[in-house]
Amino acid sequence: MSANRRKRPDIIDCVQYTCNNYGRYGNVMCTAHAIEARDLFNAVLADINRFADMAVNDERAVRAIEKRLTETDQSKAKAMEKEQKKLNKRLAELDRLFSSLYEDKVMERITERNFEMMSGKYQKEQLEIEARLKEVTETLNESYEKSQGIRDFLSLIRNYQGLKELDATVVNALIDKILVSEREKLADGTVRQEIKIY
Repeated sequence: MSANRRKRPDIIDCVQYTCNNYGRYGNVMCTAHAIEARDLFNAVLADINRFADMAVNDERAVRAIEKRLTETDQSKAKAMEKEQKKLNKRLAELDRLFSSLYEDKVMERITERNFEMMSGKYQKEQLEIEARLKEVTETLNESYEKSQGIRDFLSLIRNYQGLKELDATVVNALIDKILVSEREKLADGTVRQEIKIY
């Protein structure tokens, strides 16, 4: 929103961002918090420069960040890959059981009633496994994409070292979203406001 009461030469110094949810729904959804456009601009620019400097000058820090950001995903991915193998193995077993069950029915080694009961049980399990397998595969794909995204980001941000200005191209290339928290007054009297840049 524009604060027209301020007479300053740069437009950015006459603008602030306010919480959209509060503006729409009032304090039912959020609080009336805001941030000056200049403060947000400076924070984003400093963050980009910090990452760009690190990506260019500190290979060890880059590896540490990659490791920290992908470590939990990798251990989760390993567990999911193990589960995926287990699920696929069980599906193959169920196919064999179905085949054997059908053969037993044809050869009249089991009754129609028992065949229906067993095939119903196997079908139910098959559907549950297929649903879980779909979930696991989607989660694994997201994990692989995230790991690749981290590498791409660190590679991309190297190009922005020493950045002095922000424009739409830079913001769109590097930033997904920015979350701004409410200001909080600390015990020592200073005010803190958290900005999360994704």
